[in-house]
Amino acid sequence: MRSVKTGARALVTVAIVALLTGCFGGSGSDDEGGGSAASPGAAPVATAGGVLVEQVIDTPMSTDREAEDALGGTMTVIVRSVVASEGRTVVTWALRWDDPEASDATSIPVDDFFNTMHPPVLTDGAALKYYYPLCPSDWHGTISSIYCRVDALFWPHQYSKQELVNHQTLEAWAVFPEVGKDTMTVDLGLPGGLPVFSELPVSRP
Repeated sequence: MRSVKTGARALVTVAIVALLTGCFGGSGSDDEGGGSAASPGAAPVATAGGVLVEQVIDTPMSTDREAEDALGGTMTVIVRSVVASEGRTVVTWALRWDDPEASDATSIPVDDFFNTMHPPVLTDGAALKYYYPLCPSDWHGTISSIYCRVDALFWPHQYSKQELVNHQTLEAWAVFPEVGKDTMTVDLGLPGGLPVFSELPVSRP
């Protein structure tokens, strides 16, 4: 398991992700591709066990949650795998919330931790390309981008109504178009408030 890399490239990636997740209009990429929605919570590949990289952060809190009701403890963010094959790139990751002052049965909506209306973004820094999760609509259209927040292949999303239970791990995933055949590493920007992970190795079966 390796630590999160920092430096100039990471700063560039953060800037790109911040720009892309802030709005879906403007100059776009033709790399979003098409696809059909998967059933909620059904990961396209096995997710348990693997760890490429992880980071422990102070528990994030979305702007939708009242400031006086702040969430305590820490959140562990784990990237499990990045696998490219057959026209798609599957990224699996996980979240674990640990608050020693809350009961083990405490359950908080994922939306209270981070903004799930923004999708994860995959960036190929060498090729200067970015990818959104596969969606049968268009991420860059004013109306169609709203449908993508429901129909695109990533979990959890804005309408998943998923909750995170104290001291338990929530498995998450996203399916992107396949990155270039020569791409060896990618950067992953997770939804608002979560870390950006740089130079994740791309596996190919």
